[in-house]
Amino acid sequence: MREVLPYPKNVYLKFILKNCVYSLIVVKLIFVILSYLILFGTHRIGEVGGMALYVDNEYTFNQDSTLKIVEKGVDYLEQKGFKVSCGINIIFNATEKDHKLRSFFLDSEALATFSPFLKTIVVAPVFSVEKQHTTEPIDRSEIFLSRNLSEVLAHELFHAYAFEKYGFSDFLLKRIKGENWKMEGMAEYVANSSSLKVDIGMQMFENAVYEDLNMDIQKDFFTNYFVGRLRSDYLLTYKNVPFEEFWNTNYDEVTLDSEIRTAFSGKKYGLMNQNNYE
Repeated sequence: MREVLPYPKNVYLKFILKNCVYSLIVVKLIFVILSYLILFGTHRIGEVGGMALYVDNEYTFNQDSTLKIVEKGVDYLEQKGFKVSCGINIIFNATEKDHKLRSFFLDSEALATFSPFLKTIVVAPVFSVEKQHTTEPIDRSEIFLSRNLSEVLAHELFHAYAFEKYGFSDFLLKRIKGENWKMEGMAEYVANSSSLKVDIGMQMFENAVYEDLNMDIQKDFFTNYFVGRLRSDYLLTYKNVPFEEFWNTNYDEVTLDSEIRTAFSGKKYGLMNQNNYE
């Protein structure tokens, strides 16, 4: 009877490594193709801080105005001590269809979306040339606060900064740990505006009554965006907690919110009372 020799372990290793290499090549190729497709039908209009600006070929825009608005969004970010390195593309879409395609139908209802692996910020077509100016924000609904393009870009630029510095693992870990409020709240803090109207949000926060939020999107905007910004502002501005400590600390949210309510009712935490909270 012929003896069956054991399969050499190094053959298994070579097989695994070979397939890993092939997989990486395929993934890289996919991203190269997507990077080309996402810019298809656009043309470059300029650069701000090492970031390339593209507009859809059918998009009506004022170049000088657009550049200034992007510069203001970058200023919001840098005023808070953050800076995104070069390599980010910002694309302004002409139609809802273009916006959905370039955002790959992920969060395509948002005013702008950051695609981390493609290093691209895709801007919704609601920001037409007539409404790009910071004095004419986009009106959304009775409960959501109107936003202007500079604020929206500042929000997305913080996401770009966080992904660039901390990577996908940190993003995933915060999602798992339920700390999405840090990512979205900090982005709102950097943009110096809230997605939810402050009078509505503060009334609900102070009374700890959230029944009025009967839609998932409203609950998300309140808990992760509005309350997230409130917590970020309280800790970073009022308590002077260093950003790295804030970002890496697991806070008890119930205790933190109770502390904020106490400070606010006692007028110790008065930033919002001074109308600095838009």
